[in-house]
Amino acid sequence: MRRPRKNFSPGARFRRAVDRRRAAHSCRHLYRAAAWENSVPTVKARLAAIRHLFDWLVVGHVVPVNPAASVRGPRYVAKKGKTPVLSPDEARRLLDSIDVSTDIGLRDRALIGLMVYSFARVGTALAMKVEDVSVQNRRLWVRLHEKGGKHHELPCHHNLEYRR
Repeated sequence: MRRPRKNFSPGARFRRAVDRRRAAHSCRHLYRAAAWENSVPTVKARLAAIRHLFDWLVVGHVVPVNPAASVRGPRYVAKKGKTPVLSPDEARRLLDSIDVSTDIGLRDRALIGLMVYSFARVGTALAMKVEDVSVQNRRLWVRLHEKGGKHHELPCHHNLEYRR
């Protein structure tokens, strides 16, 4: 009679493969696999996915340790943003093209004007309340609630203030 085979599930095979390698070798292998002919943000995203996969495998007791935990991706600093900025003429044409004879047109012009003149995000502009707009020393000020719980108080641009 044949002896039954043990641990031939995909998880067991994977565990044996990882156990055979040292953590440092696994880390080097993971970094090379993620970095092969890719941009820095792609490498960082792939390493994060691999880290999360190994975290899940550790929690499921498939592998004893996460070999990707110590792998650090390359540094990446974005020096210049990719967001296009409207020229003053384009901003003026955009705001003048909105029909202000309806309440919806007034709302749209106010939101777009706020985003153009204060560089606020869409979510920030939509989250504003009436109490976030105030007058200080004859100047209109807005309080923006940004991502991450940050608050910014800034004076309105004179063109935005004029359009009240």
